[in-house]
Amino acid sequence: MKFPVRCSAALLWLGISFSHAEPEAKLPPDADEAAYPAIGRFVEVLETVRKRHPDVDKLAYDRLVNHALEGMLASLDPHSSFIHPEMAKQMEGQAEGNPEVPSLGLALALRDDGPYIAAVTPLGPAALGGVLPGSALLEINARKITAPDFANLTGMLDRAPGEVSTLTLKSPAAPRPIEIKLVHRLVERRSIAETKLLDKEKGVGYVRLATFGANCAREMEAALDELEDGGMKSLILDLRENGGGDLNETVKILGLFLPPGTAVVTTRGRDGEMGEPMKTPDRQRRKREYPITVLVNRMSASASELTSGALQDLK
Repeated sequence: MKFPVRCSAALLWLGISFSHAEPEAKLPPDADEAAYPAIGRFVEVLETVRKRHPDVDKLAYDRLVNHALEGMLASLDPHSSFIHPEMAKQMEGQAEGNPEVPSLGLALALRDDGPYIAAVTPLGPAALGGVLPGSALLEINARKITAPDFANLTGMLDRAPGEVSTLTLKSPAAPRPIEIKLVHRLVERRSIAETKLLDKEKGVGYVRLATFGANCAREMEAALDELEDGGMKSLILDLRENGGGDLNETVKILGLFLPPGTAVVTTRGRDGEMGEPMKTPDRQRRKREYPITVLVNRMSASASELTSGALQDLK
């Protein structure tokens, strides 16, 4: 899960993990004194780049430092990111602004060199069209993007299903700008990507939970009801590639399998501050005592880790 942290004029989205256990507070592996030579090394490289790199238009201190911070946060985990000051200001000034374009399955953001593709929804038009996150957005329908305004950008891309938008992008994977035509469609926001009985004779059910989104607990309960009515006797819960989501919905999903009122998670900051334990709902409509196998991989994070750990230890 992501946790916003204000830092000067910018924002940091920091990955935060939850556990049903009580982890010990951890400190960075090096001493405080290690900061000075590390910062000195950064400044040395910064000044060398400004002095010797031929592309002088890209050598402003703000630009170099912001992109260095972007790389630093991206190196931590898939859920931490640096929000450029331009985007942070936009988020403050237009709280109602929505940088997502659901009909294309992408999200926009701002950085010092203009708007770019911040995220791409799996299996959406942008993903199927080969759009990569991080691509700079140069033109929309042959109109160059200048003095970016998020309200105008999303408005330019607000089209009915079946209509086509032509985007000119500078992809991080291509040396030159490319033109991509995308057909607008409604991207259904469902958390469950697939539900089926893998083996009717043995009663093996399968549910792939792609994200812990809004109302995913209700989706999960409906999927389980359908599988159980079809004869399910054991469940495979697929959390591979699931990077997490809504913590409250996660606790509700755990409540479908664990006894009512079970404490499943506490939050603890690095400085030791503790939050109130979160418990499964007080009522449970059905008891589900069948075996559960949870599938995870290296991209399963946050709520996925919590769910798999709680089911392993508490069920």
